[in-house]
Amino acid sequence: MNRFFCFLFLISLPCFSFDTYKLKNDKDVLVRDIGLNDINQLKLSYSKLDAEDYFESFSVAIQEFIKKPSACSSDIAESLRSQALGFNISAYEFIQVLRVYNQIDDIMYALAKEAIVRNDTIEQAKANTNRIRNYRHLFTPRVLKKVDLNNTYDGLVKGDVCIEDSFKKLLYIVKKQGLNASSRQINLLNHKAYRAGLLKIDEFKSLQALNSLRSNELGISFGKYFEIVQNAKNKMQSSNSESIEDVQDIFVSQFHDRHQKLTRRIQLYRRFNSTQIVMLAKILERASIRMGIDPNTQTQATRIVTDYVTIRDGVEQQMSDVYILSPSEQFEFARKRLRKDIFEFVGRKTFSGVKVNYEDIVVAALETGYINHSDIKYVIEFDDLWNPNISAWDKYKEFAWSFAGEASFFLPAPYNIVGAIGLVFLNSRYANKGAPHENHANPGNIFH
Repeated sequence: MNRFFCFLFLISLPCFSFDTYKLKNDKDVLVRDIGLNDINQLKLSYSKLDAEDYFESFSVAIQEFIKKPSACSSDIAESLRSQALGFNISAYEFIQVLRVYNQIDDIMYALAKEAIVRNDTIEQAKANTNRIRNYRHLFTPRVLKKVDLNNTYDGLVKGDVCIEDSFKKLLYIVKKQGLNASSRQINLLNHKAYRAGLLKIDEFKSLQALNSLRSNELGISFGKYFEIVQNAKNKMQSSNSESIEDVQDIFVSQFHDRHQKLTRRIQLYRRFNSTQIVMLAKILERASIRMGIDPNTQTQATRIVTDYVTIRDGVEQQMSDVYILSPSEQFEFARKRLRKDIFEFVGRKTFSGVKVNYEDIVVAALETGYINHSDIKYVIEFDDLWNPNISAWDKYKEFAWSFAGEASFFLPAPYNIVGAIGLVFLNSRYANKGAPHENHANPGNIFH
């Protein structure tokens, strides 16, 4: 994947034009992958100035990685290790300091750590001189019948191909032959291929090492991460970003999937590309424009105009029927158009049938800079005016908030854009729990 990075960017600029300062964290509020005690110890041992110096060296490592057409994750791991060595610290501590002081975000930290761990595990496996256990007797007839070892492993590992790409190809080929490519199955197949002389000893150990790390993979490649940062992150930002150190809202840093420990932002990066993320953010932008609260749009009274053309005695006559929407009608119109927008967007080839949740829209808007953490925080605060007995945690957890009335969406400044965020949340409540007389079977029709 990584060596196709230039292609993934889909821009006319050369591959090495990537602005590494875009990697600085202004989205992830919580440091999810480093313990609190470790964070405190790192802050005692290193200053923010140290972290800024480290980031300059980190940028060099990233630029070297991007410039190399056939770069593998082992290359970035070795480059980070080399840069860290210049400061007389380990590669792990190097990236931890960067993350603690928000020089990089959670995803970049996880990718760098994943690359270092993968590289170390492979090197340790290669250095292991223990005798390889014979697993032939564990192969079942079913496995032997389904997998063609020669076609599966012949030419699988090549000198000019990243070993992680070879491993991904192995999983793909095995799945195409009817197996689920579980860790146990791959383990057994690797042993069989090694005994048959289809894998060299180092190739076998490398594939086995990668197989042991499968459960800890983030599911995002370096190429995809850089592509989204380059083409979507803060793409719709109209003002200076807020300081992440001052942010208290933890919406994007909360776990979307607690079993896999994936935050909402990580899920966004896993499920969508940069084009899709910008399109999702524009759904919220459209909703705010329709509600008359977009900060970059001057709006007047919202109206629906219907034009009629009649022909009487050969004379064409035109008539226009203008209906001005009340605030509550404007809200209802915007809410149903929002639902229709999502329905139409998901149907496009750009999304290829990917399911879009209401929270994806909010996270995408935050990623592109159309909204910021304070906007989400304001929604929490003004909802407390209407529902003081409902805790913020319950609102986040259920993601279906109860508003006492539509008036809460039309509060004056500084709430502005948060009205549209509230609109998304209310749609979530309707979609999840069902609203009286709501036609969920036809979201493309705004008159139901």
